[in-house]
Amino acid sequence: MRTFITYALSILVAANATLIAQSPATQNATGRVTAVAADSITIQTSTETLTLFVDSSTKVIGKGVGTITGRLKAEGRSAVVADLVQQYDSVRVKYGASADKGPRAAEIRIVVKAVRK
Repeated sequence: MRTFITYALSILVAANATLIAQSPATQNATGRVTAVAADSITIQTSTETLTLFVDSSTKVIGKGVGTITGRLKAEGRSAVVADLVQQYDSVRVKYGASADKGPRAAEIRIVVKAVRK
């Protein structure tokens, strides 16, 4: 009897793990930034245009991000996404659903910075 219960519980745990693995908690997108605002970023992928909500918990990764953040901190203000990501940058974004404003960018990785003239 004990073996049967252990076996049954193992099946339930495995089934639950499979369901969790199949639920899309986050998605990835790669594209070029077409617009940046204080609370959103819009990127053009190869198939669609995505507008993603950003907030203070959105992580930005890329060359020069630490330097810009440090400079702004020395000036007495914190960096926002619009300070770090510019139009025409190539980015890879991890995003997921938010409760109120649509898809939210959890992480923005700057792959190639746009050339400034």
